[in-house]
Amino acid sequence: MTIPEDAIFLLPRLEQLGAELGIAVRYEDLNPDPEAAVSTGGLCRVNGAHLVLVDANLGPAQRCKVLINAFKKLDLSTVYLPPLLRQLLDE
Repeated sequence: MTIPEDAIFLLPRLEQLGAELGIAVRYEDLNPDPEAAVSTGGLCRVNGAHLVLVDANLGPAQRCKVLINAFKKLDLSTVYLPPLLRQLLDE
């Protein structure tokens, strides 16, 4: 998956997609211990609700990758997405 380096323009649309789907997107420091395994984030369920956790230390392109990989696991066939976003989700 190739995300443009200036992917900052995609982040608000991906966050909006999460809101439309009822999925919270939270940015957290997921790797406070540099000696521990590295996690960039992903889709999870907390108390029955979906949530996407994203490492707050990532840059815009990496944040987009985490969100796209999380949303790929969902059925988005009935949701309108701009062509670039649809292409990234379909890759």
